Amino acid sequence: MWEAMQHMGFAGGRVLEPAAGIGHFFGLMPDDLASRSQKLASELDPLSGRITQQLYQSADVRVGGFEESNFPNNFFDLAISNVPFGNYGVHDPILSATASF
Repeated sequence: MWEAMQHMGFAGGRVLEPAAGIGHFFGLMPDDLASRSQKLASELDPLSGRITQQLYQSADVRVGGFEESNFPNNFFDLAISNVPFGNYGVHDPILSATASF
């Protein structure tokens, strides 16, 4: 993933890892990108979030739902994440009103 981001021109900036788990994307970030990036994350699971906070102490890691994180609008240069695992539905009032499953 990091090679792809560099290939697309990402050379550093504000990096968001929503649903961070224990922060694997931060841990695998190439050193040159890490030195030129500000790392921010959110993690819903309290234990995983605390692990991320300890592993990446220079990162702004917020433990709680991403929707409650209050990161500024239009702040990030890159958002990178693995799809979170769990039984979470999609909250989309329009889709819910028009789709039948």
